[in-house]
Amino acid sequence: NNNNNNMAAAAAAVAPLQHDILLGRGVRLMQHPGNVRFREFLEGYQDEYDRARRNKRRKVSIEVVRVLKHQGVRFLERNEHGDWVESDVTEAEDKVGQLFRSRRK
Repeated sequence: NNNNNNMAAAAAAVAPLQHDILLGRGVRLMQHPGNVRFREFLEGYQDEYDRARRNKRRKVSIEVVRVLKHQGVRFLERNEHGDWVESDVTEAEDKVGQLFRSRRK
């Protein structure tokens, strides 16, 4: 069974598409079309996030991830081998929250 998990992890490497959101740092990632659209998309939720009580802000991040994933957008990060893999939903929600906080007026 452990072998199956290793095989699944190895098979999970994907090629980023234009609409995918690439998690990480750097100008190249910021300029990726999916990341540019992601920042524009977040503008529509920024006021809701800022007005939400602290204990409700996570719900806004969860909703953003849900809407984007429903549209077929993937949140990708590099694994230890440097391959792009789909990040886990909680990680994506954390990144959305970080970006909301960094965009505060």
